[in-house]
Amino acid sequence: MIDELRIYTIKAGSLPAYLEAFERLALPILSRYVQVRGYWTVDCGDLLDFYHLSSFTDHAQRQSARTTLAADPDWPEFRAAALPLVVSMRNIILLPTSFSPKSD
Repeated sequence: MIDELRIYTIKAGSLPAYLEAFERLALPILSRYVQVRGYWTVDCGDLLDFYHLSSFTDHAQRQSARTTLAADPDWPEFRAAALPLVVSMRNIILLPTSFSPKSD
């Protein structure tokens, strides 16, 4: 099992619009392809960041899900709404240690 943490920094003042577009447009599409662990905004620290954690069985399954997601005919509508609001995107693949609690 691998977890992917995506961190999106959103333009100042645009986080509510980004979250609305994400919930309305991206969430229904992502749920078709990706096992989502959760979504977070920040209370302290980098206040313009949106965190998105997903799990995959392995790198091949992640690549397949990302490829299928990118080809979904509904995905461009979200990208058109969201990308102008994004300052930066970071992607981190997290590997559990031997002593990490096991996830479902």
